[in-house]
Amino acid sequence: MPNKRKPNNTDATLAAKRARRCRGSRGRLEGMPEMPLDILFIIFGQLMPMDLLNIARTAKVFRRFLMARSAAPLWRAARRNADGLPDCPPLLSEPAYANLVFDTHCHHCQKANVKTVFWELNARFCPACRKFMLDKCRLPVDICCCRRDETLSVIAPYCSDSSLSFHWHRVDDPPAKYHRKYNALDDQGKQTHREQMHAFIKPIEQWASDCGNWQEEQAHKRVMELRDIRRNRLDAIVEKLRDLGWGDELNQAFPTFFALRWHSSVNQSRPLTDRIWNNIRDDLVKLMESQRNSRLEQLRLRCLTQRCSTFQRVYRAWHAKQPKKHVLPRAIDLMRRPEVRAVIEQDNEQFVADGDFEVFADNFADWSVEWKAECDEKLRGLIRASEAFKDNIPEDVDPLSLASVVFTCRGCSSYTSSPKRIKMPPLYPTTLTHDCLYPQKHEYSIKDPFERAAVAASETISAHRNLNMRKHTFWSCDSLLLEKRWSERMEKIITAFKKDPKSATMKEMDTVDDIRVCCFQCPMNTPLVQDVMNWRHAIKHYVLHDILKGTVMPDLSADDSEACPLLLRNDPVLTLFVEKDVLQQVLQKEADDRSLLADENEMLISNAWYNCSHCPRGGLSNADLIQHVAQCHSIELPGEEDFYRSPDAEMSIMGPGILVHRALKEFTLSEIIEGDVDDRRIIWVDIEVLKSIRAPNGDVVSANTIHDTLGDEVNVEVDGSRESSHLL
Repeated sequence: MPNKRKPNNTDATLAAKRARRCRGSRGRLEGMPEMPLDILFIIFGQLMPMDLLNIARTAKVFRRFLMARSAAPLWRAARRNADGLPDCPPLLSEPAYANLVFDTHCHHCQKANVKTVFWELNARFCPACRKFMLDKCRLPVDICCCRRDETLSVIAPYCSDSSLSFHWHRVDDPPAKYHRKYNALDDQGKQTHREQMHAFIKPIEQWASDCGNWQEEQAHKRVMELRDIRRNRLDAIVEKLRDLGWGDELNQAFPTFFALRWHSSVNQSRPLTDRIWNNIRDDLVKLMESQRNSRLEQLRLRCLTQRCSTFQRVYRAWHAKQPKKHVLPRAIDLMRRPEVRAVIEQDNEQFVADGDFEVFADNFADWSVEWKAECDEKLRGLIRASEAFKDNIPEDVDPLSLASVVFTCRGCSSYTSSPKRIKMPPLYPTTLTHDCLYPQKHEYSIKDPFERAAVAASETISAHRNLNMRKHTFWSCDSLLLEKRWSERMEKIITAFKKDPKSATMKEMDTVDDIRVCCFQCPMNTPLVQDVMNWRHAIKHYVLHDILKGTVMPDLSADDSEACPLLLRNDPVLTLFVEKDVLQQVLQKEADDRSLLADENEMLISNAWYNCSHCPRGGLSNADLIQHVAQCHSIELPGEEDFYRSPDAEMSIMGPGILVHRALKEFTLSEIIEGDVDDRRIIWVDIEVLKSIRAPNGDVVSANTIHDTLGDEVNVEVDGSRESSHLL
């Protein structure tokens, strides 16, 4: 029989040869089991219960020694080192109690750092094990765990939740088991059982409450301890930085040291040592440099913003005194002037007051002309680059003077719920002061300090945008468009007035006094009511059709759109107004309107909006304006120097002449509505001056009824007089 081959233990031999005793802490406690017992008792008596658990888990000899009943005094001595810890309950041994309180591993899966302890159940479970080790019961405790006999007695153990909305049972120890046991007893046995359970559960509940309070107290102490360590670390780092010459910067951050406190290298619960300081010093020096630069930038920004606000105040005072404001720049536009910018950008130590800017007041008018010329050139470039007008403008014609040039705005389509209703296409020159040409912008998105300060000082409060406060940047025509559809519309309008669309200017169109048009597509144009329009009115009429088609009012519901007359949802069809005998009255009404609109301080225009001359508030109706100046500026009745009509309101407040049939005087309202009138005599009158209308049958008809039924204006007899009113 061949000899068995000896197993090859080369790997094990080499591993044994490589093993060597390391210098340091390894092996220093290997002689503890041979120490005298009195020395071990002295050592173990100074430890915490968790330390004894760890020692018991290191070697079998320690485990046999510490788990013996004779070692109970050692565990009690260690437990007394845990200040305030309740005594060990009768159901637990001292090692088991120490394991429950101090060992943060899950009792089922051994997952570490489990904070939740179910004291009444003597268990610590992680959230995953909790789902199948415990039963989450939402029944009231007095139903689930109690018996309603002579008294409400607890007969089954449970663990309350901190939310008090449910409680816990062990899956292997359900309340049903206790109820079955209780129900199987006779009356004397039930009485004895209740007394036993009361004597058993009540101490456990009190002990669990004490343990919970002790745990919360220990957690609070730990939080305070870590806070003190972090505070001491911060104080030590501050002293180190002062030694490096950062005292002035630290004084600026005192007492919070916010940026330094929350730096990852500072906000640590470890004491600062020389080695740690040497490792983090460079990072903290970079932080201090960054904080210094940021502080100086903020100081510079506040200084520049204050000076920009001062200039804006001076310019607003000059602006309020100007008779014509429809083409004046805003203060932010003139801040770019080299003269103004030089004053604003002086050193922080230089004091700048109103007088430093008031010396420029005599130049504001000339600067405004220069600003307008620059903006005009940008608009001309926009026109020449557009598809509709590229290579299609006569050389001797200024593109801005063409009547066919109608700008549309991207910004106006983004909101509709406002006192301004629908924004009309801005016509030149009021295009220059259109709200959307000053784009909203927050100063924190701008890097240049001067521009950032200028935007920060440009706060405006505009009711029509439903914003409490908005800040805008410099004038820009980026939001303007020259759409092909409006080019085609203007060609139709200008052709209807018998002018050449390629060369007709706005001045030429305004001087046309022998032609007016009506819209054939409008069902409102009946034998009783008819709109008579000049070329500007026709532009606004196109917007009316756009509204009813839903192309300009995005929030128009489908039901509202369907309710619109079908013809109004088509483009207008312009036809010549042929009532020559009435044309002179229409022209007179337009002349009255122009004279009224020429005064920018006229407050009688109900559908206009106004800006305050004393503050950035704008977009106010006439009633809101009176209320604003009274509440904010203590002005009982605003004067010309207190407000001005927004130039942006030109197209919205402009209205055509609405001609109404004489039959409104000669027939009853019901006959008029039913259409039993064929007389073609028509004249003009404004309904807003009427208090009531007396029909031929003697009935008093509300003016609002006529207005809602037939249009904006009617011709009726007022107080027995046949005079017509020509107010707007």
